[in-house]
Amino acid sequence: MSLLLLCGWISAGAVDLNKENRDPKYVESIVNRSQKIVDKLGLTDVKAAEDVCNIIANRYFELNDIYEIRDAKVKTVKESGLTGDAKNEALKAAENEKDAALYRSHFAFPASLSLFLNEEQKSRKRWNDLWRGESDL
Repeated sequence: MSLLLLCGWISAGAVDLNKENRDPKYVESIVNRSQKIVDKLGLTDVKAAEDVCNIIANRYFELNDIYEIRDAKVKTVKESGLTGDAKNEALKAAENEKDAALYRSHFAFPASLSLFLNEEQKSRKRWNDLWRGESDL
């Protein structure tokens, strides 16, 4: 039992904001957007609230990175001179890589949040509403 508690304690350590090599204004915008979501969760532990904010902001960064990589690949394909089926296959490959990256990242987000949120706060409907800015919790 104590091993489980130790693992949970280690897993719930500080969450760093992945802000390196990002425009400071973009980081500020994403952190502010993430903080609005955190504010609606009603977390009383300041450190947990900061960690949740960083998890949400990092999720925004991750999604942006995935789409930027896809966009760069699409641009390269369009500028490569490929035509016909070869071009279509290369564009489809870029989309498939994006979809695979989104799928791989999909499960990490709720898993990370689960270290800091209770069942009501983790409710899928509530998160969908929060993510769209439609809920006060």
